[in-house]
Amino acid sequence: MSPATAAKIALSQEIIDFVKQQEVGLKRRGEVGGARYTVEATLFRARFAQNTFELDQSGGYIVSNKYKSYGLEWFGTLRWGNFSLVTNATYSNSKKKPTGATNFERAEKLPRLTYAIMPTYDTKLFSLGFSVSGQTNSLARNFDAETGQRYIIPGQTYVNGFVKVRPMENLELGVNVSNIFNTLGYRGSADILELTDTTGVIQNSAVLGRTATASVKLNF
Repeated sequence: MSPATAAKIALSQEIIDFVKQQEVGLKRRGEVGGARYTVEATLFRARFAQNTFELDQSGGYIVSNKYKSYGLEWFGTLRWGNFSLVTNATYSNSKKKPTGATNFERAEKLPRLTYAIMPTYDTKLFSLGFSVSGQTNSLARNFDAETGQRYIIPGQTYVNGFVKVRPMENLELGVNVSNIFNTLGYRGSADILELTDTTGVIQNSAVLGRTATASVKLNF
């Protein structure tokens, strides 16, 4: 089949990508026990297809992958005197059905849960706080050719912290430490290039190790 003929067939089959998505959410703000709060929660569900036409030596072929996902997005804040708390999280159960497959399977490179928690205590003299953020495990794109087993990238949690001191009017001194526990991990998921009984080679960008910065802020 020539590339031109294959392209005509693909066009005649109307390769169109459709997206179907539904969302329902709740937003609320108020006071409880002397504290002010805000809550935003959204349930979502989506189904879509991705269709492409790939050329090869035989002329070409159609790739048609299907995807579906459902989950919850959360954002919440709390303010009580000098204390404040910000939280956000996303839970997503994402699956795909590759071309030629009969069943849906877990999508690669997508953790089920990502989250962040950020408490802060702020006064006129000083501010201090920390954040905890991370994600659960995810599947690498690769799999064991002999067993068909998927490789799992472990979940990670990162902790950051800061302190700001205002010893006099218009002057602020600060220290910020990222990745306090020097956790090795990845914000996304890795591609495994090579894996044996004794070695493994992965491809990804690692999160920076423990990093400390200091700042001086002068207002005038």
